[in-house]
Amino acid sequence: MASRNRGKGKLKLRDLSRLRPSTEEHNKLAEQFARYQPPIVTAILGQALVENELDQLLRTHFTKRDDDTWAKLTDEKGPLATFCSKIIAAHAFGICNDVVRDCLNTVRQIRNAFAHSKKPLDFSHELIVKELKN
Repeated sequence: MASRNRGKGKLKLRDLSRLRPSTEEHNKLAEQFARYQPPIVTAILGQALVENELDQLLRTHFTKRDDDTWAKLTDEKGPLATFCSKIIAAHAFGICNDVVRDCLNTVRQIRNAFAHSKKPLDFSHELIVKELKN
């Protein structure tokens, strides 16, 4: 039996981070973020909300704004595959200035610390505080 994907591969777990949330889904995430959460949830969910906003701003600067093009740009081998590459592109397009770029990188670095640490972290950890002060 022929595939009904018509050239589109099956959705993979990794693809979930690249799917564009609906307004309702974004609002639900923001609502969850507003509730008190453990620090790791705050760091990771907060970064996801910021990245979604950055995605929306970046898309407005492309001539082709369709979902297929955006999927190729943000695919794991695409030029906008990571939050870091999106920050670089946003700065290059003039979407954000140096100060905002640095703030976005701080969000990225803190999120990575929480996501990859083998030990529990919170926002009072001296290295997190130092990064936030920068």
